[in-house]
Amino acid sequence: GTIDPSKVSNAANNALIGNVEEVAQQILDRFHPEDRIMAWFDFFNHDSDRVCRDMTAYMEQVVPLVESTLGK
Repeated sequence: GTIDPSKVSNAANNALIGNVEEVAQQILDRFHPEDRIMAWFDFFNHDSDRVCRDMTAYMEQVVPLVESTLGK
């Protein structure tokens, strides 16, 4: 299939990229507290062990930081 450059650009603009604090802040800045986030942890990365570490870090570090900031 043909890659649509606008879809690639939009996907990159929607990406959450950075360390724990930066990703948590991006979530807080860009999403409503009741929004649902669908995440691809293998975007630009095909190292299975790294993907698993990133998913674990998200759930154990980013999510609690976002929830504590929101008072949950």
